Amino acid sequence: MTELPAGLDTGGTIVSGDALHTQRPTAHYLLEQAGAHYLLQVKGDQLLHTRAKGLRWDQVPRCCAKSTVCAPPTAPSSKP
Repeated sequence: MTELPAGLDTGGTIVSGDALHTQRPTAHYLLEQAGAHYLLQVKGDQLLHTRAKGLRWDQVPRCCAKSTVCAPPTAPSSKP
């Protein structure tokens, strides 16, 4: 994920990706060029997972979301 569709305004949005996209170039692109934040999955076989497990997660401040927005469900396609 080093390029998003042209004309897509991602400034201030959160872009999520699976473990395949958990790479430094992807994070840099999303932050610096797309102006977005990111949420990327880390799998157990990645070095980053080992590093993340060693962090003091009990000391991370917790916050609560004030609102949640979900995309509307899509209708099943009638195409074969």
